Amino acid sequence: MIIKNIMTNNVDFIIDLFEKELCSNNVQYVKVDNEIHFNNFIIRVYSTKEIKNALDNNLNIKNLGVISDNIISMEIPKEEKPKTKTPQYKKKDIKRASHKVKKLIKK
Repeated sequence: MIIKNIMTNNVDFIIDLFEKELCSNNVQYVKVDNEIHFNNFIIRVYSTKEIKNALDNNLNIKNLGVISDNIISMEIPKEEKPKTKTPQYKKKDIKRASHKVKKLIKK
């Protein structure tokens, strides 16, 4: 058996990727919690929070079944939303602004 441990910030996303890839290649697999078993492989996916909590609580990483030399880290970047939005003007706002401009021009 070949066991691979993956540490990521988005466990569900990584498991979904594995499932889609296995299905597209017609490979039979079994999913158990955070593990995927197929052929001669076991893939375990841990969240970074789980490992951090285990270390903070003075637990050994081996208690989670993870050997520190056998961890693959996969960070998924979060989708960034545009920070600046263009101002949305309503009809009333446009009328008000044009009215102010007309007043300034008359003076």
